[in-house]
This record gives sequence, C-alpha cells and structure tokens, in this order.
Amino acid sequence: DAFEEASIDEAYLDVSSLESFAAAKDRMAELKREIREREGLGCSIGIAPNKLIAKIASGRQKPDGLTVVEPEEVMGFLSPLPVRLIPGIGPKTEQFLRQRNLRTVEDLRQVPETTLIEWFGKWGARLFEKVRGIDDSEVSNEWTRKSLGEQETFDADTRDQSVVMERLDRMAHRIIFKLVAKDFKGFRTVTLTVRFSDFQTSNRSRTLKNGIPIDDNASRSLKETASSLLLPFFDARENPRGKAFRLIGLRVEKLF
Repeated sequence: DAFEEASIDEAYLDVSSLESFAAAKDRMAELKREIREREGLGCSIGIAPNKLIAKIASGRQKPDGLTVVEPEEVMGFLSPLPVRLIPGIGPKTEQFLRQRNLRTVEDLRQVPETTLIEWFGKWGARLFEKVRGIDDSEVSNEWTRKSLGEQETFDADTRDQSVVMERLDRMAHRIIFKLVAKDFKGFRTVTLTVRFSDFQTSNRSRTLKNGIPIDDNASRSLKETASSLLLPFFDARENPRGKAFRLIGLRVEKLF
C-alpha cells in the first residue's frame, strides 16, 4: 500500500487492499495503539473513499479520534459542515461566501458550476467537485510510484463517441510527448478514468507484461490500449443506462 507524507504532521495511507471499511477501521485502530505504545502520542485518523474526505474526517474527532465515512455517507457527512472545512477555502473565500449567505457545504452545493467558475476561475470547477466529495488524487510518492497523466472535462456532457475518442487520442499524444521530454523509455500500466454526467467515476487499468516502449509507435499503442478500456463505457458492459460523459482521464504508470 502507498504512503504519502503530506506535511510534518499529516500523511495518507492507501489501504484499499483491505477487503472492507470495517477491516480498515480495525487496522487503523491497531495503528493508533502502536503509535501510542512506541511514541506516546495520540493521532486522529479519517477513513474514507478518497483523500479529500479522509482529510476532513481526520479533523472531526481531534486530537485522538477515528472517523469512518463510507461511500454512501459522503454527501450526508459533508452537507452540514462549515464551508471553511473544505480544503482550499481560506478566510477570504469564506468571507466572500458568507456575504452571499453560503455558510455550509450544502449551501455551496446549490451554486451552479458556471457561477463558481465565474467567481473563482478554474478553481471553481474543482470546488464544485469538492462539495460533492469528488477527489481523484492518488496516494503516492515519487519514490514508490511513478506515473504521468492527462484529463479533460468536456465543455458539455457528451455521448458522442467520436468526440470522446478524439480527446483520448489527443491525451495519448501529449503523454508520449511528456515521457520523451522526461527521458523515460516506456511504461507498463495504462489507466483510464471516466466520469459521467451524474459524477459517477470509474477507473479501469491494464498492465502489459512487456510494457509499451517509447518509439515511433508509442502513441498508437497507448491509444489502442486505452481505447480497449474505453469502448465498454459506450455500451451495456460498463454504461447500461447510456449516461453522458463529463470527463475523461488517461494515465500511464510503472514508468521505466
């Protein structure tokens, strides 16, 4: 499992290999006991589907708590919280929102994305996701995991396969360009991220035994692998309700 040191007193641990949130809770309770016995210190831990919610949850029972937020509880957990608890909202932004009578996460959730972008620029789109508990960032550090990726949000939700495939092709070319610039020789894992119009997010990965070398065919090989992961999202295999696409992301891992 990956470990990421975020600051002098904050870190993230990926425990997704555990079979359930109950198992994760037991493991983290054990970790708290070990820290207490070895260092004589308490610590607060948040267990959640992603880093954003875990960070917020870790602050709910300080200085020595353990808070678990399961996927179906995310929206309800966030709704009554003051907007100030959303990472990235500082005193000035909080004051700006309070002047508009936006005090809780639920209040802020009622603001259209277009309005948030008008107020805060590109960060407004990220804020729109945060108040819905959406966070795709990984638990990683550059010594244990190397990856490089791209993602794009469509101007309007779309079901047009040609539009989505064109974006995928463009991202594949950009990724290979960056890999060449950074002098990597290839990669072994390809990960595709799809977010639908209802904000449901899915990831699919494929690891290739021999990897894909950086050569004249690299862009084509990456696109072919990514396309094979993407195509099921256009039919009943991965998208039985025919939902429109909001975002697509492509990432390569296990670089060499």
